[in-house]
Amino acid sequence: MLGSADPVAGFERAYRRKTTLFTVAFLGTSAFAVGALGYFVLMFPEEFPPGFIGYAVVEPVLLGLLLLYLRRQFRRVFDLARALAPRLKAAGVPRGSGPTFVFDNGLVIMWTPPGPQFYLVGSPAGGKALPSMEDLRILRRGLMRMRRLVRVDAKHGPDSLRHRLEEVRVQMMSKVSWLFVFAPRPAASVEPTRATWFATVFFARSRARFDAQRILQQIDPIARLLEDAVETARAEDTAGRTGT
Repeated sequence: MLGSADPVAGFERAYRRKTTLFTVAFLGTSAFAVGALGYFVLMFPEEFPPGFIGYAVVEPVLLGLLLLYLRRQFRRVFDLARALAPRLKAAGVPRGSGPTFVFDNGLVIMWTPPGPQFYLVGSPAGGKALPSMEDLRILRRGLMRMRRLVRVDAKHGPDSLRHRLEEVRVQMMSKVSWLFVFAPRPAASVEPTRATWFATVFFARSRARFDAQRILQQIDPIARLLEDAVETARAEDTAGRTGT
């Protein structure tokens, strides 16, 4: 499972395409909305309250400010990708997902506006996968049909995992965090290309979501936390099903 020779360059090309398409679509939709609203306000002013006319004037400014904010976020993602390069194995923008980075220890981070989501995927052989972006696309199939084995947060889960999650949450400067481990249902058919487990941790409202140095420091602790959570969850699941 080999990654790209230059994951950052490939990511920048893919992300620039998506952000350009988004910007063009945003501008086109905004221009139509502003034009249509302005036309109706000018042609039928008596149909609109006085305050609404003021909104029609302010709306283009609001849309312009929103676009500037979004473009700033796009630039910050580019900067983040470059800063994470020393540990990157692969990077891309999968369909239906946000910017996604795969590190050399198998840990994956998907960037989302609310906060970063880290996860590990079990390989078909049962161990930790070290995927490329294409491998990740294949391994992620069927994740929605998996069952939850364990949930860890401030009030749920084994004490050892809760304490370690809290330590990482503090480092990620997050308001709240959740950790989950999923596995295929016992009756599910075994497929040789599908993930055998999925472990993820989400840091909501993380002030470190663009802090590459802090993220790099937490890559290995988060990976170990998820691996230990998988081991604990699978052991508890086996004990529960066998009655031991």
